[in-house]
Amino acid sequence: MLNLNTLSDKVKFQHYNLERDPFISKFQDNSINTIFQDSKGEIWVGGYQGIFKLMRDSNGEIYFKLVNKNIGLPNVAVKSISEDVYGRLLIGSNYGLFMLNRKKSPKIENIVNNIAVNQILVDNRSIWVGTNNGLLYLKNSKKHKNPKLVHDFKYNPNNPTSLSKNTIKSLLKDKAGVIWIGTNGGGLNKLDLERKQFKNVKKTLNPTSLSYDKIRSMFEDSNGTLWIGREGGGLNMLLKDKNKGSYLGFKIYNNLRNVFATIEIERKGKKILIIGSENFPGLYEIDITQAKEYTDQDIKPFKDIFGSVFSLLEDKDKNLWIGTYNNGIVRWLYNKERNSYKKDFFIL
Repeated sequence: MLNLNTLSDKVKFQHYNLERDPFISKFQDNSINTIFQDSKGEIWVGGYQGIFKLMRDSNGEIYFKLVNKNIGLPNVAVKSISEDVYGRLLIGSNYGLFMLNRKKSPKIENIVNNIAVNQILVDNRSIWVGTNNGLLYLKNSKKHKNPKLVHDFKYNPNNPTSLSKNTIKSLLKDKAGVIWIGTNGGGLNKLDLERKQFKNVKKTLNPTSLSYDKIRSMFEDSNGTLWIGREGGGLNMLLKDKNKGSYLGFKIYNNLRNVFATIEIERKGKKILIIGSENFPGLYEIDITQAKEYTDQDIKPFKDIFGSVFSLLEDKDKNLWIGTYNNGIVRWLYNKERNSYKKDFFIL
């Protein structure tokens, strides 16, 4: 058992390995881009082979099954998974955006094609899609109709209020309703949808500015603090002034390499930030129960996670799923009575 009062205590982890299709290349076949739990409680995983679903075999053992053929999805790399307000699964891939309607017989449709989709953000009936060629804005007006493309935002060097770069790696809607766009080389963008304008936040000579313009991930914790993962290495924290409601400037942490994923969990009244990053160790924690400017010493590594962590999920049962680069999935099973995590087992 892993005591949650000292999350970074040493523990030996067991791994889920994805079921392999012999006709698909083994290159990067055990790397996990995204992990998602839908409204029915089902777990889906996106990787370089396609999309996997957590299944149970005839003996009651659980495993991940590659379901591309079952749902009609081509052999594409899946980078992002989400769900719209009607319960339809949205799948972002290197060849476009797909939608799976699961109400009757599974039916997959290609909503946007011939474009690499990196991130999907569902905001009620609005769907934001971050791609390698701009930001797509779709509206989901009716249950029995596909989402409709409303606007395609792109970088315009002659317009200072346009999107700052076309390659978008992350999307976030904060508690104030602001849409943040993290770009590869253009820093952060804040969208004014009514005016269809962007405010760009980039690295400057100011020591409290964004430290690097290649943004890989974004997360807002329950304290209202923004956490920005940089693709060039490191983590930026944007602390909010509780009295004024404005941000105080960026705090830079360089003791982490590329930060790919961040989530928040709660245990025994403590708020814990879990951070997935590159190389070893690939997983860190910060106790954020008290909102403050944290030090490098507040960031604690998990030394038993080997390799980079690309994706994180806490499911409805408080189990923690950890998607790695080339090492499959690690699951920590939560024991409510003991408030601890139990070691899992191998699935081959």
